[in-house]
Amino acid sequence: MIHAFKFLNLDVPTNSYGEPNIYHDHGDAIRGERVTAQYRKISKARLVHGTSSDQIRQAKLEGTVFCIIDKPLRYRVQK
Repeated sequence: MIHAFKFLNLDVPTNSYGEPNIYHDHGDAIRGERVTAQYRKISKARLVHGTSSDQIRQAKLEGTVFCIIDKPLRYRVQK
């Protein structure tokens, strides 16, 4: 999976061991303008609540899923 970072020529933040930060615990989330995913199976996309102008779709990816943020958010909410 780590080879995908090199293949896509992405500058990925790393931890103290030089490995890319990969989140794999229950409840971990990523957010970006554009996200690329590798997966084995996808469920049927369905519409979820959003504003009247946005059509937000949701689908479940199954199997060994790996996602990369291609384009980060234009803004970040400060904590």
